[in-house]
Amino acid sequence: NPFPEDWYFLPLSAIYNHMAQYDNAIVAAKECVNRLKENIESHFHLTIAYMGAGQEAEARKHAKEMLRIEPHSAYVKWHLTTQKNPEVKQRLEDLLRKVGLLR
Repeated sequence: NPFPEDWYFLPLSAIYNHMAQYDNAIVAAKECVNRLKENIESHFHLTIAYMGAGQEAEARKHAKEMLRIEPHSAYVKWHLTTQKNPEVKQRLEDLLRKVGLLR
């Protein structure tokens, strides 16, 4: 479909992040943020992608946006509980700690 639905970019960015293909994840997650500006999941995937790509300033910008959208959000912890692959979970936890979203 040349005109995918807005939600399409959420799982696409997640898949790229889980495969550690951060440059592709950035492209998908940026499109998601453009379409779903107030969606915490969009900013979560963009935060992970930027942090994984070594773009810490951009990652922190989107982490801050996540906290603006949902100041006391449990989304980060919820997302981690859905991870069945221990390697992916550990990588995500490490990136989230570096950006300050996880202790």
